Formats: sequence, structure tokens, C-alpha cells
Amino acid sequence: MARNLLAGAVGLLAALMLLILGIWLQLRFTTFGDFIWTANHATTEQVVRRFPDPLALVNTAAMVSTWFVFPISASLSAVVARLIARRTTWAISITVAVPFAAFPLMATFGVSAIGAACLYILAAYGGMKAVDAAQRPRQLA
Repeated sequence: MARNLLAGAVGLLAALMLLILGIWLQLRFTTFGDFIWTANHATTEQVVRRFPDPLALVNTAAMVSTWFVFPISASLSAVVARLIARRTTWAISITVAVPFAAFPLMATFGVSAIGAACLYILAAYGGMKAVDAAQRPRQLA
């Protein structure tokens, strides 16, 4: 029980660190980050001239985070948690996926947000199962 709590806490910490890293990478190396920097440091006319449709840019960045960055981060943080825990459990997978599920559920509460939250939980569980498969002794045929 204490080991599972420790695994959940470490997995949650890894999840928060990966969340910050993913957002930082997206702001640093994508067009969305360039738009944010330009919007903070340029006049409105310069921003409109450089980015004619900023709403589409923001929507693209949100979709990349929701369907690409967050599931990968959820599975990686679950791998970290599984390396500490003795066995794979849904409780640890849900605990690790909570920080990622909070973002789409806070933005809009709908079918896609619930689907994204379920995807993060399944990605976390899949990451834990991948560690199980890697640690299982192989049988020779």
C-alpha cells in the first residue's frame, strides 16, 4: 500500500514535470509560441499582418497538446510510476492521468474532453503494461 502511494506520488510529480516540459517545448519551438511572443512584444498591426488567423493557430496548438503531447506524457509518467510500484493498477493510472485530463475538461466540457481524459487514462495504463511486458521473463520456444 505504501509503495503504491509512493508510486502514485512520484508518477504525479513526473506528470507535472512532463506537462511543464511539453508546454515549454510547444511555446519555444512552434508557430504558436512565436505568435505568443509577437503578441506580447509587437503592436496589433504587426501581429495581424504576421498572423492573419490567430484563432486557427490557437486551436491547432490546443489540438496538438490534447491529442499528441498529453497522451505521450501520460504514458511516460505512468512508466515512471510503474517502475516503483510492484504491479499495474488502474488507481495509479488514473492518478497519473489527472493533471493531463484537467486541461481539456477545464476548457470545454463535452464529448471530446471526456474522450481525451479517457485517452490519457488508457495511455497511462498502456505505459504501465509496457513496463510489465518488458520486465516479464521471456520463454524460449
